Amino acid sequence: MPTPHLADPRPLWLALEALTILGALAVTLRVARMRGMSWLSPVIACYLIGMLWANLPALDVDEPFTHSVAELCIPLAIPLLLLSTDVRGWWRHGRQAAVSFGLAALSVCAHATWLGVLLSSSTAEAWKAAGMMVGVYTGGTPNLLSIGLAVQAREETTVLLNASDAIVCGLYLLFLLTLGRRVFGWFLAPFKRGAAD
Repeated sequence: MPTPHLADPRPLWLALEALTILGALAVTLRVARMRGMSWLSPVIACYLIGMLWANLPALDVDEPFTHSVAELCIPLAIPLLLLSTDVRGWWRHGRQAAVSFGLAALSVCAHATWLGVLLSSSTAEAWKAAGMMVGVYTGGTPNLLSIGLAVQAREETTVLLNASDAIVCGLYLLFLLTLGRRVFGWFLAPFKRGAAD
């Protein structure tokens, strides 16, 4: 007697995996908005959840599916960032913002080129890492991820760069929130609201 054909459970498992990913994102965004939790970056929280999930032996992660979800989220994230941009603010502070961004981009490109050349003998991924650093410091994490995909950087390189960026920027943000205003106030003039309106 032939055995009954059982339905393939994979589509159901992939749907649950997608819902879990979206649920983790929603929870981290909600927790970051809670009082006293502003120090927890949703990006760091999602990385921690992903690493925990991928390394628990009881949970079977479909790696090709999760990579597809990540690659799909990148082109979705960039328009969302642009939609939240204050275009009117650009016009009010256009000149100062353009000069500041131009100097920042020039500085990032110069340092990335220098480090890319300096580290080229130690790793074949140095030029990719340099390009990804230019992307993240001129446009944010979505740029880092999209450039990493474009140059076919190793997943380990992307994770390490993102993690190191989060740690360094987190420490810098902590400095800005505590001592930064006092330190920069020694040589920078205070910002006057409405001066450029």
